[in-house]
Amino acid sequence: MTERPSFTVNGSGTARWVPNPGDLVTDTSSGRIGKVVAWDGSLGRVTLRPLVGGELWHTAEYRPANNNDRLRARVVVLNREGRGW
Repeated sequence: MTERPSFTVNGSGTARWVPNPGDLVTDTSSGRIGKVVAWDGSLGRVTLRPLVGGELWHTAEYRPANNNDRLRARVVVLNREGRGW
């Protein structure tokens, strides 16, 4: 199995972070947080799964989730679990 690089270089020669499946990322175009399920190197986009269910979505505008994003994601999950319905 070939290991995927942590960074890729786009057409303008700029290095870009490549997330791994399961990584938590923030879609910077929408502000949504999701878990990576796939990365399409030819399009430079990721496929994300919502934290609490719903439709997968694709984005080419993303960044690693920071501590604030992770806290917000945890609150979303805990609120969903705590509803009990």
